[in-house]
Amino acid sequence: LISLFTRWELYLILLITLFLHFAYIQTFEFDDDQVSLLRMAYDALHYGLVPAVSNVASISIANPPGTIFLFMIPELFTPNPLAANIFVALCTTIAIFLTYFFVNRYYGRVAAIAVTLLYATATRPLLYARFIWQPNLMPPFVILFMFALFEGVVRRRKGWLFPALVLLGLLYQMHPTAILLAAPLCVAFILAPETFRWRDIGLAIVCLLIIFSPYLLFEYLTKFADIKGALTFAKQPSKWDGQAFYFYQLFLSPGDPTASYPGSLLMRVSRKLSWVGTISFFLVIVSALLVLILIIVPRVRNRGESENIAGSALQSFWRWWTQFRTDGYKCGLVLLLVWQIVPLVVLSHHSISLHAQYFFLLFPGPFVLIGILVAKIVEWTRRTQWQQPWTALLRYATYGLIALLVLAQCAGSVALVVDNGTGKFNDRVFYPYHNDLSSLQNALSSADQLAQQRHLSRVYITTDAATQSAFHYLTEGTKTPTTLFDASSCLVLPNPSQGAAVFLVGPYDDLTDAMLTQLSSATLVEHLPRLG
Repeated sequence: LISLFTRWELYLILLITLFLHFAYIQTFEFDDDQVSLLRMAYDALHYGLVPAVSNVASISIANPPGTIFLFMIPELFTPNPLAANIFVALCTTIAIFLTYFFVNRYYGRVAAIAVTLLYATATRPLLYARFIWQPNLMPPFVILFMFALFEGVVRRRKGWLFPALVLLGLLYQMHPTAILLAAPLCVAFILAPETFRWRDIGLAIVCLLIIFSPYLLFEYLTKFADIKGALTFAKQPSKWDGQAFYFYQLFLSPGDPTASYPGSLLMRVSRKLSWVGTISFFLVIVSALLVLILIIVPRVRNRGESENIAGSALQSFWRWWTQFRTDGYKCGLVLLLVWQIVPLVVLSHHSISLHAQYFFLLFPGPFVLIGILVAKIVEWTRRTQWQQPWTALLRYATYGLIALLVLAQCAGSVALVVDNGTGKFNDRVFYPYHNDLSSLQNALSSADQLAQQRHLSRVYITTDAATQSAFHYLTEGTKTPTTLFDASSCLVLPNPSQGAAVFLVGPYDDLTDAMLTQLSSATLVEHLPRLG
């Protein structure tokens, strides 16, 4: 492990990852989903509560509470949402380096460099690594889950089943689609039954009962309303379409086709580099076909092994199956294909609209497949003795293609970071306008400081659908008492007998501005800067 840290590529990966994940990290979106997660984590710590559920999913059922326990880690140190967002970014950073160690262990250094650079610069995974949300914590647990399966199937180590089951339970609590990872888990058990231990099952059941006990109690008290609701959705008419492949390719594209803010760098990058996603998707298909060939074609290491394999092909299926299971390399490739293909096929037949977060469980799988293709081309060109100039040209062309993809993805990711830092946010469907944490905290801090400097008794804050939840959470840290009210429903004015007060008015709250000038004596102190 120590020798790995002498490799130059790790420091390049670290530099890229730190910049893309932590630059302008304070300007992330902060609204209902973020507030509800941090609120439950905060209340659990400070009021001795045990979370039974997390926030509500898009299909109106409550998510299990595993994510709340994870967000209690940054809440231990500070209630500032920035700490929780740093925690999310750290999780993805850890996932990137776990990916390097995973690929290096099973497929070599060349594949590890290609895979990790592609994963570290991918625009869509970066987007979700830069704000608080329960599915955004999945990446390190996905790669740890696959690590556990490979240790059992490829290395034939016992004890892998216990962490794999626990990790699957944690991933399910982050997003229910993670249950599709049961497919590679079952295949791993079939390929390596000799590594099975009953005590692993027992330990996993105990841990999973502990993890799920609050949620199971909640479901019991609500007469399993959420489970019934999920089954109702499952019974709806299903259809086959290409949504799954659209989102799969979207994660491979260096941009965002939904970017529409005027002057957005990401929008320009998305238009100019749309072809990159097509090339990456094509490489994934070629890589999957190569992996399939490597699984089917017998591997020949020496003459004795070749004859043994050839002889076994004429024997019974059971002997062939036994011989196949002893080849850990091929079994690992089978796991990779099952990991990528089964969830895609299942999600292609659906009854509700798909969303990008449903595909977190598949990554960094596509990049791993591309890395295997690169490693095999390099290995073949170095080993082939005939036509050396042509083989060398193919090898360097492969390096050049991967470098081109990495640079294109870097362009999209840098554009995303710059857009977030300068306020060129994408349009939001659920909220009337976008709010970043930095602007909200600056506005609240300015109002609080003004009240403290002038010894004013209270701060009044107008809220709407875009700011209500955020200000309810953030005002708990102010020194001056605050009053929040919905500006679309009423206007709250200070009691004249209590003296002057500070009014913090929202950016689109024109009615309050007009009424304040008519009903009271108000002085405009400052127009506060706000991104977007």
